[in-house]
Amino acid sequence: MSELLALLIIILVVAYVVWPLYRLRSHRALSLVGSGNKTQDLHYQKRIATEIIEDLHFDHQTGKLGDADHQDLVHKQQRLIERLDEQLQKSRRPDSDDPVARLEAEIARQKAKRFPAHGAACPRCGKPKPNGAKFCPECGAPLT
Repeated sequence: MSELLALLIIILVVAYVVWPLYRLRSHRALSLVGSGNKTQDLHYQKRIATEIIEDLHFDHQTGKLGDADHQDLVHKQQRLIERLDEQLQKSRRPDSDDPVARLEAEIARQKAKRFPAHGAACPRCGKPKPNGAKFCPECGAPLT
């Protein structure tokens, strides 16, 4: 009888400790993705992919990743960023009354004036383009 009571107490203590951790994780996941605003979700996913690329660069520089693995993983994240950019472009209409879209379009025009040489800077973040780079090392945007 005492063994059964001890087992019941252990189960209750474990449940008491684990339940808040489970609730916190599920609440955090709901607050980050699935906010109901598709644009915010896409921007969040893009930010996460960019951070993953930065982590992959760090891991490669510290020797945790080999060259082939690094290139493959970075390429996958860059493709994900491209798809997210396409979805963001489809959801955004520059001719609408959206002030953010109009401001971003104006910024892009000013950057094009400031950096007239094709490929001299990233069209998204404005950082200088390294020689031969196909993607911006800062934001992961494709450089064409």
